[in-house]
Amino acid sequence: VRIVFHVYFDANATGQRYVYLYKNGTADYVGNVRANLNGDATIPAIVALSSPILAVSSADYFEVYVYQSSGGSLNVLGGAGGIYTWASMEIIE
Repeated sequence: VRIVFHVYFDANATGQRYVYLYKNGTADYVGNVRANLNGDATIPAIVALSSPILAVSSADYFEVYVYQSSGGSLNVLGGAGGIYTWASMEIIE
C-alpha cells in the first residue's frame, strides 16, 4: 500500500509543526515519512506527504501523528468534506 496524507495547520508565527506516519503503534516513523515546518503568522502550514510502497498484513494499521510547539492551542483544520486534513490508502498489487 501507499499512504497519502494532507495536514493543514492554522497560521501561527511561533514554533514548529511536525507530522509523522506510524505503523502498528511503533515509535519509529514509517519509510522516513515525516515533516518539520516553521510557523508563519499569516500563512497556514500545509503538509502533503506520500509514503513509499509498504508491505502490509490484515492486522496492520497506520496513524498520522501531528505536533506543534507554539506554546498554545493551534488548530488542525478539517473543513467540510475533509478538504483540508485527510489521509488515504492506495492498494498496490
